[in-house]
Amino acid sequence: MTRLDRLLVVLTVAMLIAGVWVALVNAVPRDEVTQRRTHYRIDVNTANADDLSLLPGIGPGLAQRIIDRRESVGPFTASEQVDQVKGIGPKTMAKIRPYMTTDAVVHAASVVVAKD
Repeated sequence: MTRLDRLLVVLTVAMLIAGVWVALVNAVPRDEVTQRRTHYRIDVNTANADDLSLLPGIGPGLAQRIIDRRESVGPFTASEQVDQVKGIGPKTMAKIRPYMTTDAVVHAASVVVAKD
């Protein structure tokens, strides 16, 4: 290995270390990320398809299935009942649970925005 090769290896390692350090310094604390993600809750008993599509992993098809289940069986009495909708399993429930509610806290719209 020539002197130039060793210098290039050292510089490459130094750049990698610097990149990792910058990423760690600029990382957002986990609690802050959680707070940012939970600024809204959607009432699955009153939300329309567009509102339900705001939930992570819920597209137009699943949104319509949630509405169909709500209209055929009645309102959800607990958020956990949403997993009875075909296509919503444990992984999807884990993603959407922080953003949905079955409360009738909604006044004029289906989306409730939390105050900071």
